[in-house]
Amino acid sequence: MAISESGRAPEDILSELKKLKSDDVPWRNGRLFSYIYHPGDEGEALLKSAYSEFLTENGIDPTSFPSLVAMENDILGFMTRWLNGDEHTVGHITSGGTESLLLALKTARDRARVLQPHITKPEVILPFTVHSSFFKACSYFDIVPVVTPVGKDYKADVEAIRSAITPNTILIAASAPSYAFGVVDPIVEIGQIALANNLLFHVDACIGGMIVGGMPRAGLENHPFDFSVPGVTSVSVDLHKYGYAAKGCSALLYKSDEIRKYQYFICADWTGYSIVNPTMMSSKTGGPLAGAWAIMNYFGFEGYVKLARETVETTRRLAEGVNQIPGLKVLGGEPEASMFTFICEDSINIFELNDEMNHRGWKLQLQLGTHLAPANIHLTVNKAHAGIETEFLKDLASAVETVRQVAPSQVQLVMNEELRGEVTEQALYNVMARLGIDPDNLPKRMALVNEVLDLLPAAVVKELLGRFMQGVYKPKLSV
Repeated sequence: MAISESGRAPEDILSELKKLKSDDVPWRNGRLFSYIYHPGDEGEALLKSAYSEFLTENGIDPTSFPSLVAMENDILGFMTRWLNGDEHTVGHITSGGTESLLLALKTARDRARVLQPHITKPEVILPFTVHSSFFKACSYFDIVPVVTPVGKDYKADVEAIRSAITPNTILIAASAPSYAFGVVDPIVEIGQIALANNLLFHVDACIGGMIVGGMPRAGLENHPFDFSVPGVTSVSVDLHKYGYAAKGCSALLYKSDEIRKYQYFICADWTGYSIVNPTMMSSKTGGPLAGAWAIMNYFGFEGYVKLARETVETTRRLAEGVNQIPGLKVLGGEPEASMFTFICEDSINIFELNDEMNHRGWKLQLQLGTHLAPANIHLTVNKAHAGIETEFLKDLASAVETVRQVAPSQVQLVMNEELRGEVTEQALYNVMARLGIDPDNLPKRMALVNEVLDLLPAAVVKELLGRFMQGVYKPKLSV
């Protein structure tokens, strides 16, 4: 399908758009455990209306569109209260968690350039379980990532962080919670280290900040992570996750403007109009802001507290049920927030299990193994999953029994025979040929592909994934 040469009728275009969505994952029925956070049908309709109302408004110039400034300040005021900030707390709305983390590190780097000009190779301390966007930021902004280990509970090792500090350290990062394992790092203890060493301390609460922040207000456990913790200087929370806003909306808040000012890009040195960009983009639609403002008014403060309680309760019911299925084990004990990860024991092939659940209409998230844990399945639980627990657990138990009957995998044996300790391109083709994998077409069941990836060195996996993406995105030339 190529873009039309002479134009098409609107109704024809909209019909084609609906056809394009036919192969997308259905997500309104609670069978998707990642990517989408459904606020309910009424909330979704509100989001679309609010987003469309401000689709054409441009956030590049606050003097031309004061409506966007007003909504952003309202949202930041709400988030300041949610994160226990004060009259000095400031921030901005970004396009998502990745941009929030990029900006947090860019801000730390630029601050160090002014206040610590002797630092030529700035370093940030990153516990092993932080989000990949921290490493993207280091790559983009020429910052050295200093990775520290985590404990058996998958939480950041406080003493390892303390030992990792050097004269080049500009920031410490931690998670509340971490994505892979859903646990909250020891923020209070790390905050004390940051204070003692006069370092910035960013808490990545992008995925769970609305849940973890609501838990103590809902009478559940308190995992201190925000500006109430001495030493915390910035926090990021994605509103398009558990704030249930439309995609393209995250909040990045700082303890004061003395830090935030280093986030800005200001240019008066070119021939055009003066540029002041508080975030990475210049032109940007007002849609995400309007959507977030609308949905936050829809739920309100008390609504988010209620959502946090209900989501944590749903998560714990699911985790308890998973633990009761022979051969499955939830990592890290009872979930601390709204996510958890489980592994397969005995002779159950987790890659086949993931495929079998996908075949039954459940879209889970497979995570490849590391030195912390073998390959595992990750569930991000949200509002849409309340009420589906029994059906999900029944299908999962049945899928486990189906996978038990699958013949033992030959992937390890084939890779040992073909690679012989050396990973070459031809050897990989030989592996795929013997396993029946077509290198040019993804199979409907991904167990063999994922198992091969799980056994390869990380550097090789990165190369293969890069090639795959290059093949996916190729222009379709108009005739």
